[in-house]
Amino acid sequence: MPLAPEKRSERYIQSFDAHTLIYDCFADGDTLTLICPRLLNLWPLVRDGLRVDGKRVRIRRKKYLRYEELRIAGTLKSDVTVTIDENVLPVPVNANETQRFSGRNVLVTQCKDTPIDWITDWAKYHAAAHSVDAVLLFDNGSTTVAPIDIQNALRSISGIDTAYVISTPFPYGDKAGGRFVTPTKFLQTAVLNLGRLRFFGNAAGVLSLDVDEMLPPLNDATIFDLAEKSRLGMISFTGEWLFTDKDGPQLQKHHNLRVPGKTCTNPKWCAVPNRGAAKLSWAVHRPGGIFSPFTKTDALTYWHCFSTSTSWKKDRTGRPSGAEPAKSAILAFETYIK
Repeated sequence: MPLAPEKRSERYIQSFDAHTLIYDCFADGDTLTLICPRLLNLWPLVRDGLRVDGKRVRIRRKKYLRYEELRIAGTLKSDVTVTIDENVLPVPVNANETQRFSGRNVLVTQCKDTPIDWITDWAKYHAAAHSVDAVLLFDNGSTTVAPIDIQNALRSISGIDTAYVISTPFPYGDKAGGRFVTPTKFLQTAVLNLGRLRFFGNAAGVLSLDVDEMLPPLNDATIFDLAEKSRLGMISFTGEWLFTDKDGPQLQKHHNLRVPGKTCTNPKWCAVPNRGAAKLSWAVHRPGGIFSPFTKTDALTYWHCFSTSTSWKKDRTGRPSGAEPAKSAILAFETYIK
């Protein structure tokens, strides 16, 4: 664990993924790519234990803030294993699936135990308002809903031509506990980059939004048009909170109130894969690596629906004082969510 023992809370210890070495392994031509959490002091274990067809291999390692990429060149239809303490563990090799989303405008997110009607309304809205025609959803070990049921529901939506739900039942992680400590929320950033490398190579565009986030419609354009026209092939945008006059968890379309000045400073983004800054590592709130500050646009803000939440992190019910009707959101939801 990156955090010193005396600084580790019980929540930190329980949230930390101390068991996963490899999230996914896939083949691209004669190269194997492995997406891993930050290996930290376990790197020698992986380096010395990884075998292809029973032989040690040369590994090219790229370390990022929240995940790692390992590449092994010159392998075809190989048997991959990791040997740990004389235990030989198989590593399944998946296929590169860039054709699945070829030419698509993809909506991507990760969620857990999210009601299906929240997910389908989110997808319906963005299909109608922004020409989304594909969804890739990483399910983080839901117990209240089955990934296959989510996938079937998404595939039934008019305008969604491709929908794929991948089970990623790994620990989500927690805050690092210090500014200069390696973050321990590995999973979400890792699966975004798994999407970038394994699925989105031929996609027309990728929009990263959570299920409680909705993008206002634009005049005579979509968010993908803006990303395509951008200099860096990627745009990012901040948001504002929406609230509801109803009690308890609510669908996005029931959010009919706003509080002037109640903003969300964490940006979300839309990218054209393999163009400009979108070629670089992706992150949940900081796309484009060192070019992230140059991707920001004031052309739009997303709506963050406060009560479209299971309150898994903190209480997300109720509303603040000073709320007024969110007229543009009300109109958009009435227009695009049938």
